[in-house]
Amino acid sequence: MDLTKCLRIGSLFLTLTLWASCDLDLTKEPGHLKPFGTGGVNRPVEEIDGFPDPEYFFENYVKPTKPLKMKGAARISKAMGKWSDEYFLSLDDDLDTEVKLETKKKENRLQAVDMMTFKNFVRIYNQTEHYMVDSVPPALRGDITIPCPLQCKQLAEHNFVDNIMWFSSGGTKSVVHTDSVDNINCLYRGEKTLYFVDPSVHRHDVHIDHPEGAYSGMDVDAVDYTKYPGMAKVEFYHVNVSAGDCLYIPYLWVHQVRSYDSNLAVNVWWHRYAKDDLDYSACNRQCNTEYTMAQAKFMGLETIQHDPNEVRDYFMTYISNDTDLEGFIQILVADDYDKIVNDTTYVRDFTEMFEMLDADKDGLLSLTDIKALDNE
Repeated sequence: MDLTKCLRIGSLFLTLTLWASCDLDLTKEPGHLKPFGTGGVNRPVEEIDGFPDPEYFFENYVKPTKPLKMKGAARISKAMGKWSDEYFLSLDDDLDTEVKLETKKKENRLQAVDMMTFKNFVRIYNQTEHYMVDSVPPALRGDITIPCPLQCKQLAEHNFVDNIMWFSSGGTKSVVHTDSVDNINCLYRGEKTLYFVDPSVHRHDVHIDHPEGAYSGMDVDAVDYTKYPGMAKVEFYHVNVSAGDCLYIPYLWVHQVRSYDSNLAVNVWWHRYAKDDLDYSACNRQCNTEYTMAQAKFMGLETIQHDPNEVRDYFMTYISNDTDLEGFIQILVADDYDKIVNDTTYVRDFTEMFEMLDADKDGLLSLTDIKALDNE
């Protein structure tokens, strides 16, 4: 069984180990039944004016995986002065293609998704909870300058994954989630607040109990510490973002987003491995404001989902201690263990997965085993 099959199986069930129970009365902790980001230590996200150059950005933020607010950076894009609803509705270009819409402002990954033409969405979004989460319509991509730190030949030709427009009347609340890519998100209308958690510090404290979608089922308005006990230990990073600002969101950093007022943002996702051998001499030292999203090539998120390195790192995120087959299945399926263990098909697949991952064949799975996997 190859690594991509492992990912398909594991992504259905993989979950973090819950924080060990203790004598502490978690219901008395200051963040219990309060919004995500409440209760723990809160640190500000680092902030600079405008975009940094590519080398400074990658060496000081991407490689060490540190979020960064770039104040006013989005103002170099034509979209900043052009993107009104009236402008969108006045265009004769191909804006009648359908876009994907979430139907509730408080995100629930199980909610219905609607499809509607972009122009029809613009006509109705202020009277509904509809919220656009889809690629920027092609007719608008020429208005978005590629963020200056990403204006590198290597990124443009091989590493841009996708672009997404987030467009609502405000009041949206995302789930607590992680991204499998690096991300610069630029805001063109409204305000946003984000709370981050550093995965290198709190890897097992924020329970990503829906790993198939890389998100947590916790209620972001009232986090229940009895269900998510690790949250009592979490330290947060907090940032407010205004129209014209851009934000770097690092790979696998846990985050939750809230929007206010008429709200429109665009992000660029890129492959996180790009940082390892990026040739800075092939990057624009002087930012080219005419280099727009219309000229960029995006691979699509599906292209990285079967990358063997991504699959390996996916397992490394959740497996930390030596464990046998029974423990491995318990980690993967958590509360569904009693049902899964009696299903011979699942047990057979999990056994096959375990045996493939167990590189030294000692009957125990460890990080050393996973690191030893080849790319086949």
